[in-house]
Amino acid sequence: MIESHPCERIVSVGNIEGDMSVTLVVNRGDDDSGISAMVWTAGEDDPKLLESRRFIGDAALKVWLAGIATRYGPSNITVDWNTSLTSDDVLSAAVRECLELR
Repeated sequence: MIESHPCERIVSVGNIEGDMSVTLVVNRGDDDSGISAMVWTAGEDDPKLLESRRFIGDAALKVWLAGIATRYGPSNITVDWNTSLTSDDVLSAAVRECLELR
């Protein structure tokens, strides 16, 4: 049996959401509350929350991030590299990997 990578997208046929630019915010809770991730509209004076999720672990986050990258296109996603994200090597690596960032 061939196992796929958790960030691997099987089929990507364009962006479902077109050329919408979004901002991704990811934080790991200070306590054991897990990981929170939000997608906001970008380039607007009044950004709107498009999606918000909470994850127990990194694997579930990676699956969700793969879907976000497919929906909006990696080039249309701006990551909010907040202190929580930049200080967490595992979490920031997951974001970079799934959004194809270097």
